[in-house]
Amino acid sequence: MKPIICRFDVLGYSSANPTKGFYCSNISMKTSLDLPDDLIKEAMQLTDSKTKTKVIVLALQELIEKNKVADLKSYKGAFDLDIDLDSLRNRSARFD
Repeated sequence: MKPIICRFDVLGYSSANPTKGFYCSNISMKTSLDLPDDLIKEAMQLTDSKTKTKVIVLALQELIEKNKVADLKSYKGAFDLDIDLDSLRNRSARFD
């Protein structure tokens, strides 16, 4: 899923058509980062990423996923589901 980029071209603006010069496409954020080259190169090799952007996006997605999983794990044992796992394992599959 690609985010949307919206830009406004001041030169294309007119009071007759205020949306002229305003156009949207995929959103991204240009950011300058000071990252160790060896770290980026190793990450690109391990993930078979062709671009630095792709490896950084992948790393961010993995970080977010990891934190969501850790958050879910914090609920372990917090709920009493009262489920009889033996009866669930021994049930036969029903197909209608």
